[in-house]
Amino acid sequence: MKRLALYFILLVTLNAAVLGQNKLSVSITNPSEIHLCIASDFLEVEVRNVTTSSVTGIETKVTLPAGMTYISGSLSGSGITEKNITDLTNPVFSLPNLAITQSSVIKLKVNTPCGVSAFLNNGGLAIVKTSTLYSGGSVSKNGSVLAIKQPSLVIPSITNQLKTADLGDLFERKISIKNSGSGKLKSLTFKRTYTAGQRLVSYDGGTTNQSGNVTTSILDSSDFKNIGNGDIYLDLNETFVFTDSIEVLSCVNLAAAYTVSWGCNNTTCKTTQKSGNISISSKKPNLIITPTPAATSCLSDTYTYDQQLVLYNQGDDTARSVDLNVYQTNYANSQILTSTFTYQSTNNGTAVSITPYSTSSTITTGAYACLGSGAKGEASLKLPAMAPGDSILVKWQTKSCCPTLCNSGTIYNQRWLFKATYEDQCANTINFNQRYGSVGSVQSVQISKLIPTDILDGESKTLEFTVNNGLLFYQSTKSQLKVILKLPSALSHSLSSNDLRFTHANGTSWNPNRITLRNDTVTAYFNGVSRVTLPRSELRINILGSCTSTSSNLTQNLKLDITYNPDTTCSSGCEIPLYCTNDDIKVHCTSGCSSGLHFKAFEAKRISLGLPDNDNDGIPDASGSIDYSKIKQNRIMYGDTLLTTFRAVVNNAGSINSWNFGKATTTLDYGRYLSVTNASLSIYRSGNLVVTCNNVPQSFTQSGNAKTYTFDIGLSNLLSSGCLLYSAFTYRNRDSLVLNVKYVVDRNLGNNSVDLQLNNTFYLSTVQNPSSSQKYSCDDFSARLSLIGYYFTNWGRNVYTQDGCDDFTISQNFYLSIGKCCTNYAGGNIFPYEYRKWAKLREIILQKPPGFDANNGTFRQYRTKGTGSLVSQYISSISPKSQTPTTVSYATDSLYSDLGGTVDISDDGFTGTYTANITPNCNADNGNHRFTYAFVFEKLGSLGTGFDTLVSTSASGDEVNYQKPNLTFTITNDFVYPEKDTVEWGVRVTNTVANATAKNVWTGALASTNRKIVAIKNKATNTFLPNNKDAFKIGDLDGSSFKDLIVYATYTACSKDSLLLRLGYNCTEYPDSITASVCNYQTSYLKYEPVNTRLDATLTSLPEDIDLCAPKEYKVQINNTGSPKVYDPYLDIELRPGMVLSDTAWLFIDGRTDSILVNNFSSLGADVYRWDFSNRDAGLDQSGINGATSSSGFKMTVKFW
Repeated sequence: MKRLALYFILLVTLNAAVLGQNKLSVSITNPSEIHLCIASDFLEVEVRNVTTSSVTGIETKVTLPAGMTYISGSLSGSGITEKNITDLTNPVFSLPNLAITQSSVIKLKVNTPCGVSAFLNNGGLAIVKTSTLYSGGSVSKNGSVLAIKQPSLVIPSITNQLKTADLGDLFERKISIKNSGSGKLKSLTFKRTYTAGQRLVSYDGGTTNQSGNVTTSILDSSDFKNIGNGDIYLDLNETFVFTDSIEVLSCVNLAAAYTVSWGCNNTTCKTTQKSGNISISSKKPNLIITPTPAATSCLSDTYTYDQQLVLYNQGDDTARSVDLNVYQTNYANSQILTSTFTYQSTNNGTAVSITPYSTSSTITTGAYACLGSGAKGEASLKLPAMAPGDSILVKWQTKSCCPTLCNSGTIYNQRWLFKATYEDQCANTINFNQRYGSVGSVQSVQISKLIPTDILDGESKTLEFTVNNGLLFYQSTKSQLKVILKLPSALSHSLSSNDLRFTHANGTSWNPNRITLRNDTVTAYFNGVSRVTLPRSELRINILGSCTSTSSNLTQNLKLDITYNPDTTCSSGCEIPLYCTNDDIKVHCTSGCSSGLHFKAFEAKRISLGLPDNDNDGIPDASGSIDYSKIKQNRIMYGDTLLTTFRAVVNNAGSINSWNFGKATTTLDYGRYLSVTNASLSIYRSGNLVVTCNNVPQSFTQSGNAKTYTFDIGLSNLLSSGCLLYSAFTYRNRDSLVLNVKYVVDRNLGNNSVDLQLNNTFYLSTVQNPSSSQKYSCDDFSARLSLIGYYFTNWGRNVYTQDGCDDFTISQNFYLSIGKCCTNYAGGNIFPYEYRKWAKLREIILQKPPGFDANNGTFRQYRTKGTGSLVSQYISSISPKSQTPTTVSYATDSLYSDLGGTVDISDDGFTGTYTANITPNCNADNGNHRFTYAFVFEKLGSLGTGFDTLVSTSASGDEVNYQKPNLTFTITNDFVYPEKDTVEWGVRVTNTVANATAKNVWTGALASTNRKIVAIKNKATNTFLPNNKDAFKIGDLDGSSFKDLIVYATYTACSKDSLLLRLGYNCTEYPDSITASVCNYQTSYLKYEPVNTRLDATLTSLPEDIDLCAPKEYKVQINNTGSPKVYDPYLDIELRPGMVLSDTAWLFIDGRTDSILVNNFSSLGADVYRWDFSNRDAGLDQSGINGATSSSGFKMTVKFW
């Protein structure tokens, strides 16, 4: 801190030199008190004739200290006039002639304006000097140092300077204005500036006017008479208190600035300022919402159900702008009756009807048409504000309907959710994230079929229905499922429960409670809860071909319906059609053939097989072979080989007993997905193989999805194709023909499974290109198989609401489906009892916004473990192989067992989940952020080689609605007046966003050569913050919370200055320093102006005359006239030529009984010497000289010779 100095001129007149020269003697009497900006008492200058004769022509010039001026017209004295007052700092006065011993006294008053203060504060001594001229000579005289008293206005206290308040609060703030200086004031000006977030409701004190946000009060003598000693001045230590009443209008713009100033002559001498602030409390509302759902298994629309939500404010602040949203899932057979909403609050015990401000319709087509047009599935309500402890009960009704459309897939009933938003007192939105109010019930039935195309008399065939997904509404003992089979005349059923039952590969089964036959309809009743694992189960119905009523081949239609009644006891029943199908089947009742080629049979089966998995656990067996009785050779997919076999016997047709031409045709309704790879014909005669022709000529035509292949078995074409027939060979009566055709599935059906029907003809002819009448054959056969597609996908859209720095988890699922969506992933097991691997996951790619960091992820695969079963395999940590601010890539191929990992390559379909732990960083902005995923699959087995990459779409990726913390400063007093070399500020750091925790919060300021922050203290814990260089670690700051700090800084120069305080956070770590921070930060200036005090010196023992060569004792009294303490003072003394300063001085401090030896002065040249008082006494060095407001220790006396 700047050292304070006094420069003192020791003026003495030597006795021997004076007495014989001057005719006049001049003495100066200072006014008893001089105050800045107040007209002084009279300054007296006495001029006396000290000779034995008259003195004439007398004029005296009075030279006033810098800044002081003569008050024109204030002159008093007999015979004295103003000679020249052009320069009021050096007025000249004419005096009358003085006879022997006569004297004349000049009485004048001086003005001490603001400029005097600067002169004094810079170490100047206020000494009045005179120069008197007279006829024949002149005389000069200096007075003693003027004791000019300066006022010092301070704002010592402000009540509620940092007020923690709520919106709408009204509070008082008392601002004390004190004169801590010895000078008195006759007026002062007090200004208050309140920013727009608050309102000055009332105030007191002085004459006041308002202009905008500024309120100015002026105090004068009329106000000062009512305080202190009751005079018309504001004297030392007198205090005036302003009382302001303030209303909080907003959550921002809450700072207030207070300035007090004084001055004179239209000039402000000094302005002092302080500030106040309001910090909005950390109170916040916290809504707890509790649902009470209602539903029954009676689905008829004659029933209504009462739903309710109870909203309770568990917080300590009012919840404002409460917006409640109730909605049901899509694909529902229920609706919200939006006209039935009521609410009842604790403030009003009566239920009040409320109309939603917004509604949305639910789906009312297809399976949901039973709801009727205009049915609503969503409603939004605006509810009244809720004080802490308040509750609101919201009620409404819903109803269901009974679906009437068959094969409707998935239907939800009475499944509804709710979410809400509300605001705190600062209009910050708080989200209550969506939750289920009722999960209701779900029905999802997806069935695939395989119906035989042909049946012989007495032959038993199985109708096979695979329940890919089997969830039923509200299953209970009151439920009933019915299988209704309508059989044509040539088909029959045994009515045995073993011939119509559900079975599952896991060993469970469900037989009907009873089976009835009425006319042509077989009905099986399955009562209560299913005893079979319905998903992936099979409904197997055995039927029998019967030709008792006909001898002709008949193509007949059979029809199957499956219905379900959730509750047979409801007064209004509901029988839901789950599955409906009808298919043609040809009953072969004709046994003989006299028309050429007798087409006896046709078979189609898959011959590309996997490894044996006879225990159906999804792992290839260590030994053994395929059990053909268990596997599904009637299912084919991409890459598979299909073998079809025509069997026929050659017959004569009348006189025709040899044949040279013939053809077989196959029309595949989804033939575009298959291609023939080979066709071979084996010819048997008399039971012996004659020849096998391996390259039967073939051709095809295509129309849409359908493709028709023609296989030419004409003998000449067979010979041309390389068949080893002798040239005279012809087809003869009773020859047997076996035509084998191999197909490969070379196009992927994708997300689909279809019945692939193969319709065939097989005939002989005597001509190359026969007409219809020239084609000789008996009967034809068909076949059906399941043609299955595959697809890779990723799915698992999540919408997150995330606040602050808390880590959160995102995830996405990856899939391989063998078959149609969405039940043929892991556990689908389309090809049971075989191990067939198709693919594995090679790589995961996450596309993310740069404001979020992805840490290590996790990997989980669910592989198929037999039918309807799966196994989870988990890798707890996978590290990125590469990373950019927006892309993270993970290699996953090495996780699998073929490359030494622990994850098995799945049999059949699989699914899995990638999870990433996400940390927001300081670049994350408020709003919605999209995360997308790409999964790279490596194809294996029948899928071939290569990679398929599936990228999530906007509908399947994740979305994060993010709210970042908002850190703000509240400075208690941003402009302070330190009295020491350490300055302090009170700072409140607030996170204004509810639920958004800010981590690693730091503050600090860059240092300069003049000032730097040396410490920051947490007021609550009374501990100092640790720091990384100039970044001080505040810790974590929860949402809607604050921490109060004290910032300590030191400075070296005593001029006005400031530092820029920074406030930031980083969710991951603290910065190594302020300049190393990569994050944005808030800033606020902390300003200060050191209070410089002033030392006054008075020479208390200066004689008018001294004797030559005689040592003389001098005493200088030094007073601290300001409120700050003084450290390291020194005194400079200028001597008249010829004077010599003794090497020893003594220092006496008021309040102490001892004295301090001061020796070894230093010479500054030109007869100027310095007594330095520092490093002389430990107590003085440590405690300094007290301020003027202290009772002692504010003055000291220096004695020297």
